[in-house]
Amino acid sequence: MTAFSIAAACNVDAAVVFSDDFDYGGDLVSDGGWTVNNGLNLNGGGSLVWAQTGSAEYHHGVALAEGDEILMDAAVIKYAGAPGVAGNTYAYSLQVILWDGADAGTRTWVAGDAQIATAADLVQTAYTATAADVGKFVVFRYEHEDQSLPGSVGGGWGETDSVSFQVNPVPEPGAAALLALGGAALVMRRKK
Repeated sequence: MTAFSIAAACNVDAAVVFSDDFDYGGDLVSDGGWTVNNGLNLNGGGSLVWAQTGSAEYHHGVALAEGDEILMDAAVIKYAGAPGVAGNTYAYSLQVILWDGADAGTRTWVAGDAQIATAADLVQTAYTATAADVGKFVVFRYEHEDQSLPGSVGGGWGETDSVSFQVNPVPEPGAAALLALGGAALVMRRKK
């Protein structure tokens, strides 16, 4: 087995399960693939989503395994210090919620909270699934929250350029063993 085929056997690649750059002119749910939209609005010509206060959710349909890593990223247009937004603070929220996939009463927030945007890229939200999370499903919740000052320049709405949600599966034990065996074979071959 070559080093390439051993590396190919490992399933450690990041898996982007959902991303949106809002470059469409329709609806977040029917055109964008979101599961639920509660007040976020698309720019008329596409390219961004905006709201004073609103949220959208994407429900990922693959059950978690222990050790799976969940990541959420977003790039925003309006943030403290951005051109034309003096006096405003913009809060965005990247939240990881777990549930059993059927009963809304089982939804549990596990990571992420509102953050005041001070740069175009928000601070990444990350969570690693525990043994108690095995078999649960992920709800990615993205939210705008109006925190502008009265009379401030730039309006009280947040604007988001893009979002990306990932679930990185933990490598299977067999794949890790193959990688270790391949590495040992390469070392032994070089010693000859």
